Amino acid sequence: MRQADYSEGKLDGEDALQKLTSLTNGYMLSSILFAAVDLKIFDIVNEKPRSALEISSITGCASEGGMQRLLLVLVNLGLIDAGPDGLFRATEVARKFLLSDVRSSLVAGIQHHHRHAYVPFRYLGDAILSGKPQLGRNGQGAAGSEDLYESLAAGTGEYEIFMRAMNSFSVGVGERMAELVEFPLEPRIYDIGGGGGQVSLELVSRLPGSRVTVFDRKEAIDYARKHLAKHLGDQLECIEADMFSLGAFPKADVVVLSAVLGDWDEAKRKVIVENAWSQLKAGGKLLISETLLDEDRRGPSSAILLSLYVLLLTQGGHNFTPTEWREFLGAVGIDEIAFIHDHDNGYRDLIVCSKPLG
Repeated sequence: MRQADYSEGKLDGEDALQKLTSLTNGYMLSSILFAAVDLKIFDIVNEKPRSALEISSITGCASEGGMQRLLLVLVNLGLIDAGPDGLFRATEVARKFLLSDVRSSLVAGIQHHHRHAYVPFRYLGDAILSGKPQLGRNGQGAAGSEDLYESLAAGTGEYEIFMRAMNSFSVGVGERMAELVEFPLEPRIYDIGGGGGQVSLELVSRLPGSRVTVFDRKEAIDYARKHLAKHLGDQLECIEADMFSLGAFPKADVVVLSAVLGDWDEAKRKVIVENAWSQLKAGGKLLISETLLDEDRRGPSSAILLSLYVLLLTQGGHNFTPTEWREFLGAVGIDEIAFIHDHDNGYRDLIVCSKPLG
């Protein structure tokens, strides 16, 4: 899934007032999109053109007037069209990004932000003052829990929403790995913390003869097995495992950590990397997919926003510059490191760590 660049540039000149007003009203626009996705407005008007009354009836909305207001705002935003016949239709943008069942859909990610990140972001000031995550403000899952994964697992349906979102954020990541990195013939690949399995599925699809194993906690593996059901077999499998004490498996040619390490504090990151490194054959590669900060920490905007996201939702999560990654990996004994900066192309960046042959 390509990453957006949210940068608005410097606030100066005659555009400053407009930009500041947009920033102030941004929560309204997010709420409009959240409501439209929750009500499946885009799916409904994509099936066929519909009136506000029809849409109200399908969604169970008691207020046709309220629905009419929401629809007209969506028209104003260019997300749906309104014809002279009074019927509403999906736009090309909606058909590409806002339908539930298209590959490029943003729906799962939108739902994740609404359900899991929106409320904590209201308390960003508290997080900055206290240095503590604000996940417990959501009132979902384990009451007051500040552990993201435990909280999600305790909430009915929340983990599945999260897994769908993580899969959507990972669309294209495995394909890019296959394009940018030289893999051996018929490689054995371990995707540790592989979540819903999107990266693994893409690797299997792009690397003939590869054997890929997804490792993750029970809730993630349960979802991955459903998501990957028709693909599971000799080439692709899912194993429930604790990435902090993974255990002994046949050595792999490649180990993948995709959007995993940034969620944990330094001590846990170290354990995860050491476990991943121990699973590699001599001459193998560890591929770390993360969004890197520029060396001055002022960009890219996706990485800066992500640094606030992990502050609010994780215990000790962080984003890092290439220099910081090199220092961290060097401290755990990894010296041969290459960086592939891919965020200019709209993808996560890639850190390639090569294990010596000796």
